[in-house]
Parts: sequence; C-alpha cells; structure tokens
Amino acid sequence: MKTTKQSHKYSEYTTSGDLINRSNAGQTANLWKHSAVLCRRVSIHNALRDALLSPKTTGPVAELHLSSRAVEVIPQSATVLFEDGSSTVADMIIGADGIKESESAFGDSDDKRDHKNRMMEIFRDFDPRILGLLELAEPSSVRLWQLFDMDPPSTRCTGKLGLVGDAALPFLPHIGQGAACALEDAASLSAIFPLGTTPQDVPSRLELYERTRKGRAEEIHAFSRLLGQDLEPGNEDARVNRNLITKKYFPYIFSHDEYENSAYKLQEFLSQRNETDDTDHSGSLKKLQRQES
Repeated sequence: MKTTKQSHKYSEYTTSGDLINRSNAGQTANLWKHSAVLCRRVSIHNALRDALLSPKTTGPVAELHLSSRAVEVIPQSATVLFEDGSSTVADMIIGADGIKESESAFGDSDDKRDHKNRMMEIFRDFDPRILGLLELAEPSSVRLWQLFDMDPPSTRCTGKLGLVGDAALPFLPHIGQGAACALEDAASLSAIFPLGTTPQDVPSRLELYERTRKGRAEEIHAFSRLLGQDLEPGNEDARVNRNLITKKYFPYIFSHDEYENSAYKLQEFLSQRNETDDTDHSGSLKKLQRQES
C-alpha cells in the first residue's frame, strides 16, 4: 500500500526572501484535547449537510430549501419574509449568511487578465523567485478576494434572532479561525438549546449564548488583526505581537472545547434560575403565612 507522508513544517519569509521563522505544527498538533485538523471548507460543508439531512439524526430530519432569498426578518416574532412573497414563522431564527458583498474592491471586471495584472502589481516588491512563481499562474485561475474587517457589534442577538459566524463578527484570515469560530458558535447553540427547550425559553437562552460567545470571539478577532501586521524591517511591534500570539494565545485558541464550556454555562444558568425561583417561592409562602395568621 502506498502511503503519503504528511508535512507539518512551514517557514515564513519577508518580501525580500529573508527567513523570519520556521515552525513545526506537528509538534503541537497533539498538545490539545482535540487534535488540530486542517481540511478543505467544502469538505466540512458537505459533512454538515449530510449530517443535517440524515434520517439517523436525533429528532426530526431537517428540510433544506435552496434559492430562498430572505428580504425581511422580524426578530420578535421569528418571522422571515421571502423574495417570492412567501413567509415562515419559527421558534427561533439563526442568521448564518456571512457578509453580504456590495461591490468588488478591485472593480467589476470579469477579465481574468486584469486579476493577474493586479496580483503582479501587488507583489511587485517581493523576491524575484516569488514573482517567477506567480507569473506561471494561468490568468483564468487568478481570483482576487476582499478582506473584510469590522469592529465588534454591540450584540449578536435580539428577540428570537441570533447570529453565528461572519454574520455575527467577520474575521480577517491571518489566524485561520473564522470558520472555526463559526463552528464554535454552532456547538454553543447545540449545548444551550438541547432537545426539549421550549419556545418561551428562546430569548433568555439567546442572551446566554451572547454572553457565552461574545468575549472569546472578540479576543480571537483582535488576535487576527495583530497577526496581520506586516513583518517588515523596523516594525518591531508586529514581531512582538506575532511571538505573543504564537506562544501565549495559540493555547487559548486550540485547547478550548466550546460544547463543554456552553453546557457548563447552561447548567450554571439553570441553577441560578432555580435558586431565584426557590427564593421567590419562599418569600411568597412566608407572606401567605403572615396573612393567614
């Protein structure tokens, strides 16, 4: 049987070809409770879709409706109005539609030659060996992507509407955690909304989801900004930030289990609510006893 040897080593260079850092991800891949996994996004998408539509899934099998563009969402009643005039009312709405692109940062040209020319212009000051590799690219294969960034919003939930992933907070790609945080959001919702959750509990549970996810998501968002700073000669702050993130915050990112964390937060929430209910019940009982006496 023929096997393929996996390599976890990677190197970083300046635009002029000077070595910045060499790392071996294989040395840290098994440090955490769950091993680090690198995979294609389409593979994750297909696996999630198959799990969603599988008859083996606990509870009712989901229905998937494609080409159903929403034109209005009413959070308080969990109502969605669609472009074709139809509507639906649910117990809860989760917005997971990412960022809506209004226009291309590089114009609306469909000419792939313009894309390649623009790429070569962006990389014009890089090492000639890099430029030689880029020049080999077929113009039809070159696509230019916008990088989106925004300050954290004040909330990701309102009424019976909650947001996940880039719809809640878009990440720059420099730390590779945008999709991972979206999956963490999904894991959090799974823990906070177990089977049997009532429609009446939705608003308070979404508030719990907000409190559980907001801090961690915003910290990782800040890391991605720091890691995106250019490591050019003289930019010592960027080098310090890179080392700080690698040594201190990577464990924070990769050792986390969001399902366990959210399940704990739910138990804490329910326990506090039960204590409040007991206190209210005890106060009402004492008041009733005084009235009877």
